[in-house]
Amino acid sequence: MMTMLKQARAFGLGLLLATQNPVDLDYKALSNIGTWWLGRLQTERDKMRVLDGLEGAAASGDSAFDRSKMEQLLAGLGNRVFLMNNVHEDGPAVFHVRWVMTYLRGPLARRQIKELMDPKRPAETPEQKAAKASAPLPEKPVPLRPRLPKGVAEYFVPAGAGVPGEEINYAPAVIRVGEVRYNDAKKGVNGTHEVVHVNPIDLAGGAMDWNREIELPAGMKPQQLSRDPLPGATFADLPLSLIESKVWTGMEKEFVDWLYGNESMTLFFSPLSDEHSQVGETEGDFRARLVHSAREARDKKVEELRQKFAKQIQAAEERVTKAMDELDEQKSQSNSAKLSTVMSIGTSILSAVLGGRKSSFGTTGRSAMSGASRAWKESRDVSRAEDKVDKLEEELAKLEEECAKEVEALTSAMDPMREVFETVRLTPLKKDCDAKAVGIVWLPYRMQSQPTLGAAW
Repeated sequence: MMTMLKQARAFGLGLLLATQNPVDLDYKALSNIGTWWLGRLQTERDKMRVLDGLEGAAASGDSAFDRSKMEQLLAGLGNRVFLMNNVHEDGPAVFHVRWVMTYLRGPLARRQIKELMDPKRPAETPEQKAAKASAPLPEKPVPLRPRLPKGVAEYFVPAGAGVPGEEINYAPAVIRVGEVRYNDAKKGVNGTHEVVHVNPIDLAGGAMDWNREIELPAGMKPQQLSRDPLPGATFADLPLSLIESKVWTGMEKEFVDWLYGNESMTLFFSPLSDEHSQVGETEGDFRARLVHSAREARDKKVEELRQKFAKQIQAAEERVTKAMDELDEQKSQSNSAKLSTVMSIGTSILSAVLGGRKSSFGTTGRSAMSGASRAWKESRDVSRAEDKVDKLEEELAKLEEECAKEVEALTSAMDPMREVFETVRLTPLKKDCDAKAVGIVWLPYRMQSQPTLGAAW
C-alpha cells in the first residue's frame, strides 16, 4: 500500500484508498495522501487512532495541527456528515451529503457492453467499411477452460433444461467431499457418512470463503455432477493461487483435520429393546425397524404379567365358587325350615278346629314357634351368604380390571412408536476420516438479456 501511495504521488496519479478500519492507516500513509475524508467514528479507540495518525502526518509535513479542535470536529460528526482535509487548504472543512440512489447495473458481460455501446459509436465511413471487407475476419475469442493441477477433482453443476451453452458462464467454487466411518461393536453400529461442502471463491483476492456454503441442487449427490461443461460456455478466471498443486495438498490435509475435529453422529437408543439406530437412520426408520422385535418383547412381558395375576384370579374364583355353594346350601336349609314351619302352623290350626287335646295343641304351637324362629335364622344366613358372594365377585372383578389396566399400560409403554428414545453421540477416530475428493465445481450462471447474471441451476 505504501508503495502504491508513493508511486502515485511521484507520478501525479490519482489514487483512491477507502477503509472502514482506522488501524489500517498510520501517519506514514496519511503523510502521502493529499486529500482525505473522515466519517463518524464508532468507538473512542478509532477516534484516538485517527488523531494520532493525523498528528504524526502533520508533524512529518511540518504543518500546524490543532489536536483539540480536530477532536471536537470528529466528535460532532453525525449521519451523512464528513470532514475533509486538503493539504492545499488552510484547514479542514465539514460538509453534508444527501441520500442518493444508483441505477447502475453490474457486472456486465462483454457482449452486453457491446450492445450498450453500439448505438453511441460513430458510423463507419465507406473507406473503413472497404478496409474491413478486404481484411480477413479474426476468429471469435473463446475464454479457455482453466487447467487444474493433476489429481484435482473437477465437476460441473448441470444447467437447467433448455439453457444453451452460449449463454452460460461458469464460476468456480471449492468442493470438498469427505467420508467418515463409525464403528462401535458394543453398540452394534457400523456405517459411513458422506460430508459435502461447497464454498465460494473470492475471484479478486483468490481466497476461499469457508464460512459461507453454496447449496447444490436439491437431492443432488457429488456422483451425479457432470464431468464435462456445456459446449460453447465461457469460464471465469481461476485465481493463480489455485493453480499450484501444493495448495490443494494442504487443503486436503486441512479438510481431514476438520472432519476429525468437527464431525460427529447422533444415534437413537431404545431402552426397551436395548438397540441403537444405525448411521444415517432417521428416527422414524428406527421406530419402524423396532416394531417386530418390540412386539415379541412386549408379548413376553404381557404373558409374565398375566401369569402373575392368573394365580390371584384363580384363588378369587375358587372363593366365589365356594361362597356360592354355601349360599345354595343356606337357601336349601332356609326353604326346608320355612316348609317345616308352615306345616307345624297348619297342624296346630287343624288340631284346634277338630277339637284336639289342649296339651297336644300347646305342643304343636310351641313346635310351630320353634320352626318359625329357625326359618328366620336360616333366612338371615342366606342374606349373609349372598353378601359374601357379592363381595367376592366384586373383588374378582377388581382384580381382573387391575390386570387389564396393567396389561394395557405395559403394552403402551412398550410401543416403539411412543417410546422416548435416548441419544448417544459418536465421534470418529482420525484414521476413519478420509477426503474422497477436493477440487473445483463449476457453477453455471446464465447471461440474460438484461445486463445481469443469474444462477442457471
